[in-house]
Amino acid sequence: MTAQPGLKGIMDRSALVYKVTTQLLPHRAMIADIIDLAGISSTRRVLDLCCGTGALAQELERRDIRCSMVGLDYAPAMLAQARRNAGTICYYREIDLAQDEWGIPGQFDVIVCANGFNFLPNPTQVLVHATRLLRPNGVIVEATTRAGGSLEAVWHEHLRLAEASGNPPAAEQARFGAALQQVADYSRQAAAVVSFPTESDIRRRYADAQLTIDLFGTTYADQDFLVRAYKA
Repeated sequence: MTAQPGLKGIMDRSALVYKVTTQLLPHRAMIADIIDLAGISSTRRVLDLCCGTGALAQELERRDIRCSMVGLDYAPAMLAQARRNAGTICYYREIDLAQDEWGIPGQFDVIVCANGFNFLPNPTQVLVHATRLLRPNGVIVEATTRAGGSLEAVWHEHLRLAEASGNPPAAEQARFGAALQQVADYSRQAAAVVSFPTESDIRRRYADAQLTIDLFGTTYADQDFLVRAYKA
């Protein structure tokens, strides 16, 4: 993915830490929301923008959804993790989304961007470009971090969901506790160089891309906007 200056280094240094966040239950719930809203099935062709460490492909593999999938990111360390985590159903490619041409043939039924547009200096330009790769009646689903996001809120929701599944908080603290400080450090570094759009910003972006929003809500323990839109 394209990012603000200085962010590529942060993302590369934090790839292993970022992977921890994808294991938290609110993040997995967000990915599940995206899959369900997008209607991803084995017959769909899917483009994962700012794919990170491959959380979407991992969840699709867990569900045995063997779709045709391309994942794009610009951080080599993130992509290395993605290939190790879920390289069987997804072709991963390092690319700067600010480029005029992405070099991807064909069109897609579904385009997904999970917590990626925050890192793009010109998300409208990227969305317009992505729309060209979307088939008529294709769907785009986006999750984007809201201003004032709280890792603490995500962690409390993780503990609640884990306990509801029979995993006591003490066990979860032992499992994740050592990594949470690293996650917090990564979040602080990234927050200094990313943008946090308002609902109006996002709606304007989709209007500029000539996409029709039919769902606007929240996900990820209410920390992210969740958007679904269609191409006429």
